Amino acid sequence: MIRKAFDRLFSDKEFGKAAKREFERAMAKGDAGEGLPIFERWLFAERNEAGASVAERWREEGYSGLKNDETVLFQTRMGARLASIEVHRVLDDLRTEVVDLLDSERATLVIFDRSFAKRACRFQTAVGWIYDAPHFLRVCGGMISLPDFEEFEPLETLVEIADHLGGATKGGNLRGWLALNFEKFSEALTATSLARRKQMLEGVDAQFGKAEYELQAPFDECVAVLDGGADIAEDGLSGEETREGFLEARTWFEGDGESPTSLSGAVALGRALLGANR
Repeated sequence: MIRKAFDRLFSDKEFGKAAKREFERAMAKGDAGEGLPIFERWLFAERNEAGASVAERWREEGYSGLKNDETVLFQTRMGARLASIEVHRVLDDLRTEVVDLLDSERATLVIFDRSFAKRACRFQTAVGWIYDAPHFLRVCGGMISLPDFEEFEPLETLVEIADHLGGATKGGNLRGWLALNFEKFSEALTATSLARRKQMLEGVDAQFGKAEYELQAPFDECVAVLDGGADIAEDGLSGEETREGFLEARTWFEGDGESPTSLSGAVALGRALLGANR
């Protein structure tokens, strides 16, 4: 059914070319998660001059190309909407009890989605497309988590970012604006998180020191000496470090003689990088 919905969207005389171009540009980045919100927006949210979406025009055509069971399934997808989900309970490996923060009544809802249940934790908030099945909710593609901005409630964060982007959502249709601008909102949310992190780091009086030594013993012996330390654990190399010629990396912890397997949460004093002769 999904494949046929893609075919119907991309063959649409009004929106097909623009939708396919935008979708392929997103998929070229290598992240399928970026393409799915674009698919949902062009199929359900974008409307022509007559006010009809591609999905609604497909319905007027009698869902041409769909079998009976596919038609029933697609009709449930017709109710797809953007939601801001707050998790209240993870019931099991399939069911998550949530509320939609964009719903003024805040009725309790149950999402059936194995991937969502696996990642969910209590009071986590996320934004994405959902739709009503007969007895539960389903998620369309992935959802993006709202970070904890401490002094702001999740809905405040959502509204402020939307209005910063020109959404004029205060007292307006926030759900409708998100449906048409979900990718823009996602990019702005990421940029906001990075900017806040940058401000935090700029306010820290951090010192970074680096020293380089020439190895006075064979490489393997030096690695063995490091690995013999109880407060040292193996670490990975970044691409830049590999290009600089380093072969091994270790992190040196502030420990008390315990084995590296018990260093979770310990303070890292620094890293040791070893190349063939340094």
